Amino acid sequence: MARSRGIVDVRLRLRGLGAGEERRIEVPLVELEVSERGVAVGATFYPWRRVIDYEWEVEETEEPEHLRARQLIVRVLLDDLQGGIEEHLVHADRFEVGPWTLSMLLSERVEPEAGRAVFRRVTVPWHRVLEYERLVSEGGGIPARPDVEGFGAEALPGGVRADGSQD
Repeated sequence: MARSRGIVDVRLRLRGLGAGEERRIEVPLVELEVSERGVAVGATFYPWRRVIDYEWEVEETEEPEHLRARQLIVRVLLDDLQGGIEEHLVHADRFEVGPWTLSMLLSERVEPEAGRAVFRRVTVPWHRVLEYERLVSEGGGIPARPDVEGFGAEALPGGVRADGSQD
């Protein structure tokens, strides 16, 4: 995702007009307008049923995650739109619920020389959310859930699997 002169670009994924088609648009964040009915990009409006998700990069510097003793974790299950389930485990302070969408920061990469981590802020419309669950994790371990065992094995890059491993 490009960032020029302080302008943040948003990557918008849409269902195409034909069956099984997908369309990607990259626009400056200032051109994106979110409402209860969908997303407007400039003069064009896309209803929520066409929006798969949208995302942009976020940089932050903070303590490494493995140093957090007790962590509030949110497990998010999403419809991957191909008959499967996407699972993400994110820290509660990197998870946000809105009236039309759910947003989370997913780890993208670490830049040790710059002393920062880069995340993708992914925003998903409610029609893709299957469930989310708030959990408490002691010492960095992720509590197991037998009812979702096997789901999430194909998590997207940056997602955390049920066993706590990352892509």
